[in-house]
Amino acid sequence: MGKSLNEVMAALPANRQDKIRARGAALVADEMTLRELRKAMGTTQEQLAARMGKPQATISRMEAQSDMLMSTLGQVVEGMGGRLSIVAEMPGRAPVRLGTGPAAQGGSGRQGCLPSRQGRAHEAQRVSERASASMHHRINASIPARLHPCGR
Repeated sequence: MGKSLNEVMAALPANRQDKIRARGAALVADEMTLRELRKAMGTTQEQLAARMGKPQATISRMEAQSDMLMSTLGQVVEGMGGRLSIVAEMPGRAPVRLGTGPAAQGGSGRQGCLPSRQGRAHEAQRVSERASASMHHRINASIPARLHPCGR
């Protein structure tokens, strides 16, 4: 049978054990729940609710959720005076910050959302329509007036 973590740790020198415990504490400190973050910011549920224009009970429910929309999370973080930032960590690549602002929303207008498939399709359609209108304008401009069907 293998050794337990406690047995492995006990076999390490004291200074190594201290470094491992310190690193573990730092990793845990980097991660907070919304409730812990709100409390660390010195904000009550009532204050956050007032800033967000929601009832205090809604804030309590949000803090208890394990899953929520990015737009909702963004609103909560903004209500505490912060800004939501999402980073993707992919194998073999440096971390990439994903856009969550209006430019990354595919024209959806919803704050804190990555572009949906529908939003990307809508943006592609708008680009296509602009290109088509531009091309139509260039073609019409190149037709001599005497040959143009509208008699311009």
